[in-house]
Amino acid sequence: MMENAQEIPIAYRTSFKDAIRLLLSAKQEGKNCFIDFNGERYYSVKINSMDDAYLQREWMTEADWDAEELELDKKIAKKEQMSEAETAKEILARLNTVSRLFEESSPYVQPEKLVEWENELRESIDGSLVSCIIELLKMIGDWKSRKDVNATFKNQDLSGRQHSIVREKVLYYSKKWEEAKKNLI
Repeated sequence: MMENAQEIPIAYRTSFKDAIRLLLSAKQEGKNCFIDFNGERYYSVKINSMDDAYLQREWMTEADWDAEELELDKKIAKKEQMSEAETAKEILARLNTVSRLFEESSPYVQPEKLVEWENELRESIDGSLVSCIIELLKMIGDWKSRKDVNATFKNQDLSGRQHSIVREKVLYYSKKWEEAKKNLI
């Protein structure tokens, strides 16, 4: 009986349920047929209901499958919400850090460059460079000795390029840039 079955062509992206509905509809018309769904054949002589098809494919009834799908969808939605909440927490933490760093360093920055400095902090990707810059701004602003500032600058464990960036930023933003220039050159 299955050897004589005619294939019912199904369109690309047809859902499993829709494909089985086509098969059941043809069966009601008395046709001996089958569908090929993702490489698996479903024959009208074997499938009498949607549950039969689900039992063959998923080893569970349609209702059980739908319940599992709904539960999975809920878990995915919850995970996405948690991910969004974590992202929001990270953004808030970053803003708090930027605010703290700005508050801590602003007394050592030229007043006309405060807005620019705040933007620099917000856009900064490398927190270690910001820490190095702030450390030097504070030392220069607090009139630490040239020897201490130079020692700190040299011991900041930075690459040559990073040292250049830190030097450039300190010289640019320092309220006492003349002192910074003497100490960092």
